[in-house]
Amino acid sequence: MHPLDRLVTYINENWPKFGGNPRDLDDLTMLYVVTSGLWGERGELVEHFKKFVRDGKPINREKVLLEFGDVLHYLVQLSLMFGFTIEEIVDANIAKLRARGHGAGNGSETGAGNYRRSGRSDSASFGTTPTK
Repeated sequence: MHPLDRLVTYINENWPKFGGNPRDLDDLTMLYVVTSGLWGERGELVEHFKKFVRDGKPINREKVLLEFGDVLHYLVQLSLMFGFTIEEIVDANIAKLRARGHGAGNGSETGAGNYRRSGRSDSASFGTTPTK
């Protein structure tokens, strides 16, 4: 099973469902909890990079990995609340990027390709500490 499918399954089995009238208090409460959770986890992720830039503190890959997981969890939860599949989101994003001139036809299918070619794919270039 694809990792995103596993996450969707886990969320569907373990988290309250969002549905019905968007004006329903329970739905609004859930929307608030998930969006504020996403915002908070995003802040925790950014904090690692801020300390690297500001203080020169090495980025701990294991901690950053866990923060990315928290952000991904809330993104998937929010997408499920609005009835979007991960495939719909990916397809819409690729279409938007291509409309902006990114991707096919300019030497790279993804921005990651340009990033890798720049020689910065080595995590050590970001001052990370290795995952044990």
